[in-house]
Amino acid sequence: MSREFRKIDDTCEVTCLENGRKTQAVVLEFTEFIKLTVVLNKTIKLHLTWNGRKYLGKGSGLEFVSDGPSFTTYSTGR
Repeated sequence: MSREFRKIDDTCEVTCLENGRKTQAVVLEFTEFIKLTVVLNKTIKLHLTWNGRKYLGKGSGLEFVSDGPSFTTYSTGR
């Protein structure tokens, strides 16, 4: 019998909607299809919520969007 596991990456890409800049952010908390909490540049903590297609949130007067962290799926078995 094999089991399947998923490993979530520690970083994800976040895009600012006002200026189009993309940056890597460190993932603090992640609940799939509910919420994503990240840190930008070791100073800005950003809370993003799922809107049905992407994670969306506001911080420092700007609006940010992310697809969330990527997954690595692996299975174990005999």
